[in-house]
Amino acid sequence: MNRSVFCKRFSPVRPNAAFKMAAVLFLLLAVAFAGSACAPKRQVSPAAVDQAQTTIQLAEALMSEAKYRQALQRLNEAKALDDRDPKLYYNYGLVYLALEQPELAAEQFKQALRKDPNYSAAKNNLGLAYGALGQWDKAIPLFEELAANLLYVNPQQPMLNLGWIYFNKKEYEKSAGYYLKAIEYQSDYAQAWRGLGRTYLAMGRINEAAQALEKAVEIAPFFAGAMLDLGQAYQALGLPTKARQAWQRAADVEPTSKEAAEARAMLERSSR
Repeated sequence: MNRSVFCKRFSPVRPNAAFKMAAVLFLLLAVAFAGSACAPKRQVSPAAVDQAQTTIQLAEALMSEAKYRQALQRLNEAKALDDRDPKLYYNYGLVYLALEQPELAAEQFKQALRKDPNYSAAKNNLGLAYGALGQWDKAIPLFEELAANLLYVNPQQPMLNLGWIYFNKKEYEKSAGYYLKAIEYQSDYAQAWRGLGRTYLAMGRINEAAQALEKAVEIAPFFAGAMLDLGQAYQALGLPTKARQAWQRAADVEPTSKEAAEARAMLERSSR
């Protein structure tokens, strides 16, 4: 065989420019990945950890006083000191929920769960954030998981939340069932009695609704939301005087609340 022909046929193919560029990019990415994987983790001194914990506690105190924007500033300070604590992200989530920013809250609760997958309170509040976003079907498995967890110390909470979810999905039989389960766990759970009353109202079971809402008000005499709904139940039963009394109480006990504003509107409409 002619040697020149053999060499021409079987000599190695030289890489073209595009292949060379791809190889260079691959090497650069590999080096970058190796560098990030081998990079030392952030070192946090014990003093910084302690200071971060103290700052989180200050933020929680501000949250208890409904000073959410100041609390957010404290959480930012704590994060600058030590960003590893799942409780930090959990509190961020609570602040964003209070500020009616459920999408931001959901991201923070998910971050808390990345830090600690067994953080039950973060799961519960992630479900609430999904509910606030109207993403009911994302919330359900979170609450169901908590309800089935024998180690979860407050099973009435996910039961209550499942009742709320199914109420909003207009699946009232399921909603009532979960509210009743919550009451089985905690008989003086005013929120569950209110939820049950609202569900019975939606189902047209007015007498049972009034009884459930009366129980909620008996347990929590300053529960404006329950009083507002009780007024609606009384009105549906043809008891206008009792309805107005309930709405007046709702307006008086929490005068700056949304429920008080609704109660005042109901009073105004009923006086026309």
